[in-house]
Amino acid sequence: MPSISELGEVPPPVEAISWDRREFPSPDAEWRLVFHGPFEWHMGATGWELALSRNGKADREAETRLSEIGKGKGFRCPPDTVPWSHLGDTLALITWEDPAVLLFEVAKTSVRRVLSPGFPFSVKWASDRDLLLLPYDDRGELIGPNGAVLVKTNWTLAEYEHPHVFWTEPAEHFLLVSRPSRRSMTRLTLFSSVDGREETSFAIDPADLLKYDHKRYEAVHRDRYSLVINSSTRSVGSLLDVWHSTRFDAKTGVMRLATYRPVGEPYLDKNELLCQVEEVWCAIQIAA
Repeated sequence: MPSISELGEVPPPVEAISWDRREFPSPDAEWRLVFHGPFEWHMGATGWELALSRNGKADREAETRLSEIGKGKGFRCPPDTVPWSHLGDTLALITWEDPAVLLFEVAKTSVRRVLSPGFPFSVKWASDRDLLLLPYDDRGELIGPNGAVLVKTNWTLAEYEHPHVFWTEPAEHFLLVSRPSRRSMTRLTLFSSVDGREETSFAIDPADLLKYDHKRYEAVHRDRYSLVINSSTRSVGSLLDVWHSTRFDAKTGVMRLATYRPVGEPYLDKNELLCQVEEVWCAIQIAA
C-alpha cells in the first residue's frame, strides 16, 4: 500500500538550473542533446536551439533536420524535461506548433507527431518502458512509442498554476503534485501507468509541512508582487501557499519541495503591503 512520511526541512538542491544551456545525455551515454542559445522569437515566447552529438561527435544531419523542424522558433525546454526514451533511441521534443510534441528517432532522423492538441508543460519518458508522460493543464496523457495516446487522465488545476509530475521507478505509477483550486489543499496523487486510474492521494500542503503563523500574513495580497525576495526581485504573493519547485529522486523515493516563508513582519511601501521572504525546502519519503 503506498505511503508517505515527512522528513522535515532540508537544504536546497545543490544542482542549479541553467537558463542558457541544458544538457541531456541518453541513458546509455551514446548520445547527448544540448539545448542552447535561448532567444525570444515573440513576446514571452522563448525558443531554444538544439545540438546533438553521438560519442562526442556532432551529428550534422540530425541537427539540420531538427533546425528545419524548429522553423525559426526553436524548441521549448522546461527545466524538468526528460527527453530520452529508456532505450536512448527516441527524443520527445516540444515545438511551437500545435500539436506541439514530436518523437524524433535519432539514428534514422525520422519524425512522428503526437496527435494531441495543446502544449504540455513538459515531456517525461519512463525510465524502464516505452511510455511518455505529457502533463497538460487539464489532463495527463501517456503516449506509446508510435506517438499514439494510450491513456488519458483528466484533472483540474488552480488557475495559473502548473502540475508537478514524476514517474516512479519502476514506472508502475506516475505522481501529480497539484491543487484543484486556491481554496483547496495541495495533494500528491498516484496514478496507475496501466490505465491512468487514480490509486491514492495524500495531503502535502505547504501550510502543514512548513508551518508558519499564516494569519499574520493573510492581508498580503496573493495576486500582486507582494513578496520581496531580495533588493531586485519580487514575486507574487500566492507563492506563500504553493510548492513553486519540486525535485523527485525515483530511485530513493525522496521528494523535495520548496515554498516561500516570511522572515519579518508585513510592511507598507508606497501604499503596498509587502513581506520579506526566503525560500525554504522540505522533503517527504514516498513508498509507492
